[in-house]
Amino acid sequence: MTESQDDEPTGSILSPQELAILEAGKNILLESIAVSRDFCKEMITTSSGAIAIYLGLIKFIRPELFEKLDLSIGRSIIISIPAFFLLLASAIFAIGFYPEGISFSLDDFESVKKERENVLNRRTKFARIGFILFLGGLASAIIIIAFSPII
Repeated sequence: MTESQDDEPTGSILSPQELAILEAGKNILLESIAVSRDFCKEMITTSSGAIAIYLGLIKFIRPELFEKLDLSIGRSIIISIPAFFLLLASAIFAIGFYPEGISFSLDDFESVKKERENVLNRRTKFARIGFILFLGGLASAIIIIAFSPII
């Protein structure tokens, strides 16, 4: 048997295109955990930085919101909503980024597969929740900056 025939999953000769598809699938499988981890890592920085950008924009574009030294409690809460959402998003992304304590045996294929799926599901869950909070922070920031004379 040739070397390419030893690697065949079905016993038939695979075309170069089929081999490329199998290789791409292997890369997706191997990189999926790293991609979700990197997404959470980048979004921690993005969410945290968005807080400073929001506060700078609202002070620059709508300085009248801060002219009175005694902001009402209601106005203070409304102005703080986007920062709260963005801070919460950053915390959720940090939880998703944080490595989980995993124990499994490399000799047990099902154990490895189960733990990989658990890690992916956990990171995906926190990435989605964090992204929804991030979008909520952005949307509320846009609304507050655009409609601040009403506030």
